[in-house]
Amino acid sequence: MKEKITLTLTSVIHFLVDLTCIYYMNGVLFPLAVTSHMFLMWAVYYNFCAFALPALVGYLADRGLPDSGGMRELSGHDRHHAKSPGSFRLLLAAAGCLLVGIGWFTFRIPVLMITLIGVGNGMFHVGAGMEVLHDSDSRFAPPGMFIATGAVGVFLGTTWGKQFLPLWNTFIMIMFICAAVLILWSFLMKFIQEQDSNRLQASTSPKQSVHKKSIKISAVCCLLLFFVVFIRSYYGGLTNYTWKTGFTLGLVFTLCVAGGKFCGGILADKIGIRKAVTLSLGAAGLTALLSFKTPIAGCTSIFFFNMTMPLTLSLLVNLMPRYSGFAFGLLMLALFLGTLPGMLLGLTWFAFPAGLLFLCLLSMTILLIELYIVKKA
Repeated sequence: MKEKITLTLTSVIHFLVDLTCIYYMNGVLFPLAVTSHMFLMWAVYYNFCAFALPALVGYLADRGLPDSGGMRELSGHDRHHAKSPGSFRLLLAAAGCLLVGIGWFTFRIPVLMITLIGVGNGMFHVGAGMEVLHDSDSRFAPPGMFIATGAVGVFLGTTWGKQFLPLWNTFIMIMFICAAVLILWSFLMKFIQEQDSNRLQASTSPKQSVHKKSIKISAVCCLLLFFVVFIRSYYGGLTNYTWKTGFTLGLVFTLCVAGGKFCGGILADKIGIRKAVTLSLGAAGLTALLSFKTPIAGCTSIFFFNMTMPLTLSLLVNLMPRYSGFAFGLLMLALFLGTLPGMLLGLTWFAFPAGLLFLCLLSMTILLIELYIVKKA
């Protein structure tokens, strides 16, 4: 029950954090940019703070988590779980919400505001993501449900921000409330963990087998997953379809992005990850051939394409189970880097039907190679 409550809380707050940050950027900061160059630099800097820095935040969290009382005698995988109390992870997420809320008060110094809300966003993602991954018990569905809500928040934040709706005071209050809820739940989680310490010590996970694998093989697999997420981010920048105009179509498209992430983990749990990868990316590639012509094909394609997002996250955590925070942050870094070719260099070489099909098939091939290597190792 506590895992379901945590997943629900973090998923809802994920939506609210992304909504608030993107609203601030579009409704408060971007109007202050006096040149297009300044606008671009602020966008890149926000993405850097929100998506690149979490890798460092996650690594520090993995290395510096406090020991849970009475668990110091454990070693290996169990010791890692003992060192990673849900209370700490949720407090890290709460601190991120506080930074986002505080960020508004520094709007007269745009760079400082971008830093606070960007870092706060990243801290929330790492803390809450670590908690969801910790509770997922090798299932793909929970991380997919958690990450799905962010896309809707980004869309509404962009829309409401560009409309200059006066919602900043509301979002400040929401962020402080979210922080308070996470803090209260973290203390309750700590109490539950103390009462249930015997179950924690006895818990095992198939992810432990990863420690037996060669370091070189694990490194290669991590690089493959990193590249797949890089492609996914780059692919997203190519889907500026001419038909994707107006609120309704934009919302439908966004819901398909979120729905794909939400359903991808469920599908993998039901039919197996190999079949899920083949089905989702195969369908995404075929429908991409018509995606520039019709909204139905475009929305269907982006739905299937995003189904592998929770799969890559879970696979990476399988490879480094003692560093779930770093794994989460590493894929966020891949997302950040994937935006740069199109955003800074204008490299949209694959922005045509066959190009999108190629990227889908390339992603599928890499993931199937990844799964083959992991199985044989």
